[in-house]
Amino acid sequence: MGCQSSVILEQNLVFSICTHDPDTGVLTDADAAPDYRVYEDETATAILTGSMAKLDDSNTTGFYSEQIACTAANGFEADKSYTVYIEATVDSDKGAISFGFTGKQYADYKATGFAVAGDEMALIDDAITSDKYDETTAYPLTTEDSSDTASSALNTSVADATGIYNLALGLIDEYEIEDGDTTSKAYKYCNRYYSQALQKALAKHPWNEAMKDVTIMQETTAPLFRQAYKYAVPSDSIQVRAIGSDLYHWEVKGGYIQTDYARAPDVWTTATAYVAGQYVRSPDEAVTYLCDTSHTSSTWAGDAANWTTQVGDYYVIDVEYIYLLTDTTAMTTSLIDTIAQELAIKIATGIKADGGETKKMLLEEHKVDILPSARSRDSAEGRLKPIYQSKWKRSRS
Repeated sequence: MGCQSSVILEQNLVFSICTHDPDTGVLTDADAAPDYRVYEDETATAILTGSMAKLDDSNTTGFYSEQIACTAANGFEADKSYTVYIEATVDSDKGAISFGFTGKQYADYKATGFAVAGDEMALIDDAITSDKYDETTAYPLTTEDSSDTASSALNTSVADATGIYNLALGLIDEYEIEDGDTTSKAYKYCNRYYSQALQKALAKHPWNEAMKDVTIMQETTAPLFRQAYKYAVPSDSIQVRAIGSDLYHWEVKGGYIQTDYARAPDVWTTATAYVAGQYVRSPDEAVTYLCDTSHTSSTWAGDAANWTTQVGDYYVIDVEYIYLLTDTTAMTTSLIDTIAQELAIKIATGIKADGGETKKMLLEEHKVDILPSARSRDSAEGRLKPIYQSKWKRSRS
């Protein structure tokens, strides 16, 4: 079931379910539209009832959703807990699921710096005019904003890790960390688990902004057996994704990429643009050199200051990898959302003390919504990237 954990009064809330055949577990349409009932706290009388409807029926199976207006007229109040109870019958077998959310006043979210509308979280500027949000910080935008402002706001990143801390806290219905706070329970939990959450989120997908290409020279000592060459994994690597050829087996072992693949660096030529980190062979093809400073070549002797000798003739390998991106201003909202979700999952039990219920909800949301959506948005900016690998390959990268 998909459902946000809180809603601002006078706005809408959307929830959804997928129905399965109870015998096989296969996605199957319900015998009839699932019914829902919404309860306040533990009051036995439902304040809203109705039936859900199929969503995108031609492309989905057993997928139902419903949007309800969480208004005072419908009986919703601030600081109250609500439970959505849903019943569905599939192949004459009845099943049910329930989920909870809380009602919040708009002022509560303005005070904490966040507002939840539908399934989006947005930063709110404290100085909001009657016409629109402040253009430098606002999101979402009104029709009065220019296209340049719209582009800027839609790509707004958090300034530092604390911004992601606060996104994670918002996901578990907790107040944000104040500027300068390093002693609160919320800060200590977020600070303790942030590095783990960051690395876990980065490893889950080849994010465009977290990818690097690098050329690595072979180690002078070969592997003890099996492969012919080994190359040191970059120190900032989260996960090696590919080497220069798909025709050769490779594996990561003990901090080294081991493979039978190798290529000889190009021989230095004049009038060629070289970039720092590139390898060449000397004109006599006897020694490998590393480019220290990007430049356009003139003469071998005259360009000597731009190169460092490797004191031998060596092979190299081209590597694509996910690196440890820590600059939050370079992260897209897709990656930020995923890191915040990972962090929320890690801190939920300790902060909420609810027996793991919040963590369970976040894990399900992460699996069915946050990560797939983020991967889809990220892949739209380049070639499609595989989501799944074999266990054999995952264990070696």
